[in-house]
Amino acid sequence: MKKYLLIVFIFNSLLSNAQNYILENEELIFSFNTKNGKKLVLAKDKENEYIVYRFGTKEKIELEYPEKNIESWSKFTYGHYLRGGGKQNAGMELESIFFQINNFSYTIYKNYHSEDNSFETGIKIRNLSDDKIIDITGKYKTIKGSFYKLRDEELIEEDKDRIDE
Repeated sequence: MKKYLLIVFIFNSLLSNAQNYILENEELIFSFNTKNGKKLVLAKDKENEYIVYRFGTKEKIELEYPEKNIESWSKFTYGHYLRGGGKQNAGMELESIFFQINNFSYTIYKNYHSEDNSFETGIKIRNLSDDKIIDITGKYKTIKGSFYKLRDEELIEEDKDRIDE
């Protein structure tokens, strides 16, 4: 019995120390794990009251943006480019979500290139004062969700001239 109680205690402790990337009133839009062991999550309130970006580890969410209110939708834009025709036409699909915090622009991307049948995802962070870019690569096979709901339901503005930074 003591062993059972110890196991239950340890399990509950682990759960209570873990960060919640998705709250009970939210649903996942898009997420992936990064190659350096962190997680990116884009979520929205189930009633479309807000959209939120979270990034960090199981132990600590390092960045949550923006405030959870209806104005949050206007802080994000969506970019999409599709060229069909397969390998012979260098077909591709490029999708991005953009937002800016102070002097940094963020681009969450998910891309496919038919020429080499490659897939990539990640987040690029550009320092607008010196134009330096950090590209945090995601593990493509860990992707959950998609940007399609945002586009199809027109929840955020689409910038047809902007694909990637």
